[in-house]
Amino acid sequence: KIGSKQKNSGIEPLPNLDFKLICGDSLTKAYNEDTLWMELVSNWEKDKNKYFDFNGSDAEKKELREKIEKTEALLTRNKKYFDIRIYFSEVFKKEQGGFDIVIGNPPYIQLQKNRGELGEKYKDEGYEVLAKTGDIYMLFYERGLALSKKDTGILTYITSNKWMRAGYGEKLRKFFAEKNTLHLLDMGGKKNFENASVDTNILLINNDSNKGRLSASAFKSDFKKGDDIAKYHEANKIINLKVSGDTWFVGTRAELALKKKIEKIGKPLKQWNIKINYGIKTGYNHAFIVDSAKKNELIAADPTSAEIIKPLLRGRDIHKYDARFADKWLIATFPVKNLDINKYPAVRDYLKTFGVRLEQAGSTHENVERIEKRSRAGNNKWFELQVATAYYHEFEKEKIVYPVIASELTGFYDRKNYYTNDKCFIITGENLKYLIALFNSKVVDWHFKTFGATL
Repeated sequence: KIGSKQKNSGIEPLPNLDFKLICGDSLTKAYNEDTLWMELVSNWEKDKNKYFDFNGSDAEKKELREKIEKTEALLTRNKKYFDIRIYFSEVFKKEQGGFDIVIGNPPYIQLQKNRGELGEKYKDEGYEVLAKTGDIYMLFYERGLALSKKDTGILTYITSNKWMRAGYGEKLRKFFAEKNTLHLLDMGGKKNFENASVDTNILLINNDSNKGRLSASAFKSDFKKGDDIAKYHEANKIINLKVSGDTWFVGTRAELALKKKIEKIGKPLKQWNIKINYGIKTGYNHAFIVDSAKKNELIAADPTSAEIIKPLLRGRDIHKYDARFADKWLIATFPVKNLDINKYPAVRDYLKTFGVRLEQAGSTHENVERIEKRSRAGNNKWFELQVATAYYHEFEKEKIVYPVIASELTGFYDRKNYYTNDKCFIITGENLKYLIALFNSKVVDWHFKTFGATL
């Protein structure tokens, strides 16, 4: 009952937020400023403002809501497009329009996932920072800044920090360096966000002009759970760091001095007479990777099988100066070899047992996605590996093998002609014994962890 002595007396009810809290793909753009569009937007704004605190009858409220939704359908082509400039048009109608604050935790999805589906979707949206091998959160940075108010707008995101050092982040680094004032809190390996599966950073950006400098802090082991993040940043930040499209490093003054010393006397790997290559992607491991029992069975049935069955290492098998062979063998039917599979009848018949899983992209088998990828990998024959690895002969040389993903830089010197899966890199060329010693050293491990592929 209504009464002046009730605890909620005088408190107004919440307004109608139906057209204020919006869900959609904010990376798409459908902004169109023709006369009809402007008139529709103007009427839509008036109706939404009226609906915000509408106190009429239920029937009148329903009628107004339906009118708003019909206009929305016209503006967004039956909701084919979601454009924040339409849904929040009142924010952008002024000359210096835009949001005062853009804040969020964008999703982390590789643009090349699902055969590049996302990269294809956004390739014509005009993003400067888009890289085919990049991540979708990079686009959110550019889009968020475009939607923030010029000169006074602020954007703050929590994201993965991989853009700072990865090759795919070069466009984003350059974009930041040329346009904005930046305040970066690099969490590095500190898991300050319990549910985060990646190393993170907090980036605060003033949407103004910047001359390639930022203030930044690196969160080290002295930062404890529960400590004040802002105070730690203020106490440890380094200001006016020069940045560009090159890899970014945030550290202490001592670490910066060590970095400078290493790079002054060091020689980057790209200047050595070596080759670095990926391991092998089969397209369907279940068929092309076998154990010793199956290998021996195939060779017993036909000795020529031994010619195309090679010992295989995985990333997890690699350790410092050592590899622990896990009884994995590769059926090495590289497309570039142009093999006649009938010369290897035992292998041929074994691969045939996988039937449509190797031959037909339309299979309903659980591995259909992998099969579809194989079928589009350059006219490969049904028995061939997915990737036409032209450098397959490099595996039968002495080489350094190191894993793609590991908690520390580690590798071993291979004299046994192991092949590797795609979770490894191999290095062939000159001075390998010298290089493997450096690879497994603490100073190079530190440099690799800190600066990634800039060895």
